Amino acid sequence: MGIDDNAILRRYGLSPGLLGDQDLLLPYEAVTGVMEEASELSGQGDFSRRLTHYQRPIPIGLPRVLMHQAGSVRVALQTLVEYNHLHSQGIVWHIEESEQHAYLIREDKMAGKLPSFQYAQLSITHAIIAMRTFLKQPHWLPLKVLYSYTEPRHSQVPQRLFGARIHYNQERTAIVFAREHLDRPLSPKMPNAGNLLQLQIEQLGHHQRQRYPASKPEALIRLEYWIRRHIHQENCQLSVLAQQLSLHPKKLQRQLADLGLNFRRLKADIRLDMAEHYLRDSDLPLTTIAALVGFGDLSGFSRAFKNRHQHSPLAWRESHQP
Repeated sequence: MGIDDNAILRRYGLSPGLLGDQDLLLPYEAVTGVMEEASELSGQGDFSRRLTHYQRPIPIGLPRVLMHQAGSVRVALQTLVEYNHLHSQGIVWHIEESEQHAYLIREDKMAGKLPSFQYAQLSITHAIIAMRTFLKQPHWLPLKVLYSYTEPRHSQVPQRLFGARIHYNQERTAIVFAREHLDRPLSPKMPNAGNLLQLQIEQLGHHQRQRYPASKPEALIRLEYWIRRHIHQENCQLSVLAQQLSLHPKKLQRQLADLGLNFRRLKADIRLDMAEHYLRDSDLPLTTIAALVGFGDLSGFSRAFKNRHQHSPLAWRESHQP
């Protein structure tokens, strides 16, 4: 594409050798930075999608091998969800289901802090290729591709991904497909290798925890993950979480307080983090953003946002959008 890849990698502290190790965590800021800069320098709005032509399906190291031992598509995707943290500390995946549809959803923990559309595009493309691999259907398409980003302004960016219609300015980044695909049986290549792979993955996890110690307690990470999964829903309440844990809300509140955690404060911080993502990366109206992150009205959203940034949401958007 006419760009110096080594120069870009050096600027972000990376090298081809580091990229070649599928079981080595890379700094999230470096990965997103490299992709965004390469897209800009090459003039290719779908730069990261083009990368997938040079990568194997499901390129996530040891967990990739374990996914191929799954007995169904559902189990394979659950393996992705469970072990994604070994591959990326910046994103999490989860699966949601309705009566007819399944949603493989990508949540970006740094959304709003860094430009990340190229990385999101790469992840979604990988997800589609993975589904094609599992289903053994090289031309399989999801029903929809959703991005919580504005439509790229590069004119050559396709409006479809492999033929599936792309919907921008959505509340989530996800692929949507028929729920029946989740229960499609798979034929494990090495049925007896699961226990050995599990042991290797546990050893890898232990090694990475030593090399990259978590900056937050495990309980806080799990609580933030739950809030992010439910921030778009009315049931993002401590009482609902308590019910799922079979605890009385006051008892859960005391347990969180003993750990130095406060549900309401965490929820307030996360909803503003998500608001920053929608303001920076999408064209959604302020009223829609306020509703998506759980504010009852625009004035309440504006007050909370201004308390954090000393600027109104509109002024912040104007100064931070690319």
